[in-house]
Amino acid sequence: MPEEKRYVVKNIYGILLVPCFIALAAFVSLLVFSAAITRLTEENTFSTLVDSTEQQVMLFNVSIEGQIRMLTTLADNISVEISKVGDLKEIIPRLEMMKYSSNFLNVGVFGRDGRGYLSTGDRVDVSGRDYFQKSMLYQTVVEKVDSGLVAKKPRFIISVPIINGNSVDGVLFGSYDFSRFKSIAKIDVFDVSSYSFIVDEDGRVVIGTDNRNFLLDNEMLSGTKHMDNFLELLRNSRLDRIDTFEGFMKNFKSEHGGMFGYSFRGNRRYAVYQPLGVNGWYLFNVIDAAVVDGQKNRILHLAYMIIGMVVLCSALFIVYIYKLNAKKNCELMMEEERLRQSEELYRIAANLSDAVLVVVDIANDTVRYNKNFEEKFGYKPRFFTSHELDEHFLSQVFEEDREMVRRYMTDIDCGDRQYALDFRAKNPAGEFFWIRVEFVKLFDSYGKLQRVICRLTNIDEEKRSLQQLRTMADSDALTGMLNRKAAVERMESFLDGEGASGIHAFFIIDIDNFKEINDRFGHIEGDRVLTALAGDMLHFFRDSDIVGRLGGDEFIVLLKDVRSPETAAAKASAFCEHAKRIKELHKLESYVSVSIGVSVAMDGAKGFQLLYREADEALYKVKADGKGGCALYEDKNGASA
Repeated sequence: MPEEKRYVVKNIYGILLVPCFIALAAFVSLLVFSAAITRLTEENTFSTLVDSTEQQVMLFNVSIEGQIRMLTTLADNISVEISKVGDLKEIIPRLEMMKYSSNFLNVGVFGRDGRGYLSTGDRVDVSGRDYFQKSMLYQTVVEKVDSGLVAKKPRFIISVPIINGNSVDGVLFGSYDFSRFKSIAKIDVFDVSSYSFIVDEDGRVVIGTDNRNFLLDNEMLSGTKHMDNFLELLRNSRLDRIDTFEGFMKNFKSEHGGMFGYSFRGNRRYAVYQPLGVNGWYLFNVIDAAVVDGQKNRILHLAYMIIGMVVLCSALFIVYIYKLNAKKNCELMMEEERLRQSEELYRIAANLSDAVLVVVDIANDTVRYNKNFEEKFGYKPRFFTSHELDEHFLSQVFEEDREMVRRYMTDIDCGDRQYALDFRAKNPAGEFFWIRVEFVKLFDSYGKLQRVICRLTNIDEEKRSLQQLRTMADSDALTGMLNRKAAVERMESFLDGEGASGIHAFFIIDIDNFKEINDRFGHIEGDRVLTALAGDMLHFFRDSDIVGRLGGDEFIVLLKDVRSPETAAAKASAFCEHAKRIKELHKLESYVSVSIGVSVAMDGAKGFQLLYREADEALYKVKADGKGGCALYEDKNGASA
């Protein structure tokens, strides 16, 4: 064979060997990539489940704590009445008001013997109920009962003791249907293959779910349509990420949260659990592994296609490289970097196929949207340069949030590669709503920012729900103003912070002869007096002042930044005069007057406790002098303080 032909053959063999080597390397890479994707997908799934579980636990506890505060407030209000009335039936109107102002299905009050009334008027005996016996021992109880007092259906019970002095005179309770907490324990991160439920410390299901997979697992376990014990299912399952079932139980009994995988009758699941802090209960979030596998397979399928294209293109480029100089080789490397970024972009887009996506191409100064943008937010996508987007986007952001958003956009090429930002933005109707933007930044091989992928989510309902729960927890059940705890906390926070300078006045407002109003006109009239006075206080004092109900017929007010002690005293005197007109203004049956004790803090010299003690002493002086007026606290030297 001529030397020239042998050279050509050798080159052909060499050219053919290179793509074969690339194909082999691609195959090995796919195996490694597949294992990495499997691990990352599982970790992302667990991370999402953990975040969702923590949020659900928080919502559950906020809801429970809010209802406990409502019951405790009512128990404090009726504690004196319980010891005086001969028949608890007189308390029923208060129970009805509580039921209609809350989410309780029923509210009940019971004496020391366990007999009493529901808000429906039904007379019942709960002396044998576990929650009644515990509450008579000064305990606040959250408990599931298998049969309600009237409907005979399973109920969720919250009961609190009615304390009068050093004794428990009875028990106040409220009941829920389980469906209320099913909505809190609902996971919306994944599709119908995911579900949430609550179990007790022994694994018995307290609040279940109607999810098909949940019922199917239990049907195969016990032959019934309602799961009795989730731990029994795990005992019969193959567990992942934990060594043994005994190891899982050790962590479970220690009231720590955790995550694991399990297989039952050929069905794989991922689970995350966390203690609720109530009765030793746990919240479980479970997702079918098929959902995770589907995400993984879509990514791998895309990766196979891209790597196949890379192998083919690489083979062609290698032939071309034999005929090119070093400059062309450098161009090839740049093209491979572009393909790597495209691969990463496609992977992220596939993982967020149902999301609203905005891709800002920094290098080409363009902005692209996916098809969900208009459907989710109402804006029709239009062409922007990245600079135009900045100005247009900022104009739609709520003014108070604008500087924060501008700072993040200005420093977009610095900081973390991934982060999220919550703020308020304007919709096409001109209304502001809460939005969450999750940023993913893509850089080239030189560390220069190329693209920013933004995932947009409307979280307005989530924010409003959290705000509603916080408001409910801070509000007095009868008057709607701040309750004792919330009012005191805000006053203390102000006095210790921005109120450390200036002059501030503290009022204790007490309704004169309130017991006589209740005795003569009834407790319904008494409640009308309280609500009328509270409403007038909220209008009489400034929005910047802190106004709350201390309990019973007492209210507290913190006037911020008054000119002088005399100004505060004049304000108190004016409200005393206003209170005398409340009967006429609100068409009440009873005459109303108030007594007010006033204390003044100058330049942070007094904290809440001292202000309260001084105002209470001044109030005592008003009461001793005949009521219906106000007094400014004076120290022993006769000076106003």
